[in-house]
Amino acid sequence: MVDREELLLIVRALLRRPVETLLLTVGVALTVGATVTAVTLAPRVAADSERLLSSLRYREIVVTTTVDHAAMDAPARELLPGVEFTIDDLDRVRSATQAVQYAYAAVETVMRLHGAGGPRPRHETVRGMKVTRDFFPAGKLRAAAGSLFTAEELALGEPIMVIGSELGATLFDDGRTLGRTVAADLRLYRIVGVLQPTGTEVDRQVFIPAGFVRDDHRSTGEGSIKFDKGLDTLQFAVADRSQLDTAYAQVTRYFDAAYGRGVVNVIDPRAQAQAAADRYRRMLKVILFLAAAAVLIAALNLSDTFASRTLRRRRSAGILKAIGADRTRVFAVFSLDALLMGAVGSPPGVALASLLAHLTWQEFGYGGLGLGSTLVGVAAAWIVIFSCSVLPAVAAARVPAADAIRYE
Repeated sequence: MVDREELLLIVRALLRRPVETLLLTVGVALTVGATVTAVTLAPRVAADSERLLSSLRYREIVVTTTVDHAAMDAPARELLPGVEFTIDDLDRVRSATQAVQYAYAAVETVMRLHGAGGPRPRHETVRGMKVTRDFFPAGKLRAAAGSLFTAEELALGEPIMVIGSELGATLFDDGRTLGRTVAADLRLYRIVGVLQPTGTEVDRQVFIPAGFVRDDHRSTGEGSIKFDKGLDTLQFAVADRSQLDTAYAQVTRYFDAAYGRGVVNVIDPRAQAQAAADRYRRMLKVILFLAAAAVLIAALNLSDTFASRTLRRRRSAGILKAIGADRTRVFAVFSLDALLMGAVGSPPGVALASLLAHLTWQEFGYGGLGLGSTLVGVAAAWIVIFSCSVLPAVAAARVPAADAIRYE
């Protein structure tokens, strides 16, 4: 153990050269900041990359009557007039194809909410989607309370609504949402379900049925839904991405037979999925490269500074040996420099990592430092810092007492 006098000797040596101490602190802070950033963000980027590629966006095949010129291999053809999808297209594709597990419609919308004889909603404008029932299991969305458009609810023909968890907790002042009624788009919607948290934008959205039930077919459940006028897009999803190629071929064959070859546009998400995967891999490489470069530069600076400090303090090493200190004790005294600087430089290093995490959150949607990953990063940085002091401390421990005392 290092006693109090030896500790004070180290502190006085640090205060005697403030510029050098500042450089040491900066080097330690860079090492801690870069290491914590790499330890925190790199695994998250890799995990979120896989999660994104397994998300609904990259498991669904989009069929639309509109033409995306950039997505077509051949020149765009003139579409037949009056092409409109029906509920039968969803049912038939789902029953006629083995690879397709989910068939649904999902159309983005913006809704203005108003009070309906009860508490006034706190949010006036919200983003949402018009969807059919299969959208929820396809997106692995589950109800935390209430239901998700049951056939019985749809058969009643009443406007109903499902909302995300975050919106559900903040829509009304008292936090109670289920069963209440809100006015939107000249209709009164009854909230029948609140989704479980997902950590995505879904938590802040509303969902309403993509169509309404015909009055003369109320007993037939979802099959009686009539789409809103102008619906021109259907989605078909697989549970496993490995089935995407097969599902794409089956869906294409169905619509070629039903509407004519090339009349509708069947979009395969594989190119987008590959582009997303490549983007995340590049981001991960950049993070690791910058972190490694920062740690290397800081480590070289620390090694050089620790070596010069040890050279100037050879006389102190000789005095310690002259009064009976062995090599282990001298090594401990000189390596304590690194541990002390690690303690001083860790708070600004963690602050630097927090700033970098905040910036990556703003730019890429990633960030936030977890306690566990931060502690692992700080520990790894301390290992690097201590390693930089090992050779100078060993050199100080090996110097003969007589030579060290004569050193000026």
